[in-house]
Amino acid sequence: MTESSRLPHCSPMKQSSCKRAEYPSQGRPINAGPAPRSPTLCVALGLECRKMAELSQMERDIETIINVFHQYSVRLGHPDTLNRKEFKQLVQKELANFLKSKKKDEKAINHIMEDLDTNEDKQLSFEEFIILVARLTHASHEKMHEHDQGHGHCHGPGLGESGHGHSHGGHGHSHGGHGHSH
Repeated sequence: MTESSRLPHCSPMKQSSCKRAEYPSQGRPINAGPAPRSPTLCVALGLECRKMAELSQMERDIETIINVFHQYSVRLGHPDTLNRKEFKQLVQKELANFLKSKKKDEKAINHIMEDLDTNEDKQLSFEEFIILVARLTHASHEKMHEHDQGHGHCHGPGLGESGHGHSHGGHGHSHGGHGHSH
């Protein structure tokens, strides 16, 4: 059996739901409906499209990140980059809890954008934007560890209560009992 024949595929009827919707690039209000669909992970990787129901939780989450980026990137200018205004709107609306102290601070938002804009074109490509997502994910993971010290939190042999795996007491974060060290 070949690699592609083992993967579940969308039916021709479902294929249209896997394509990114086209939206006008000017004047799209913040709450103008759902984010445009991006190509699915499978299409982006050169595979045939799979049904959303067959995607894993992480695959759905990755698609959500892509869709949110595109929801803001199509508003002004180039449809696949965020300009300063689009980035500010995204930060204020989508990252309000992660960047509480910075979301109203214009200088802080500008500094974050300048830091991410590695090619200095005053826009953020998806590749530049995803650096922020990675940094926030890492910081969130570290914060989770800070707050869970001694509350059902285990880091493997000698570091936690059970010595098996890595759990966050109801946060749904585990590594299959193989331990996790920092």
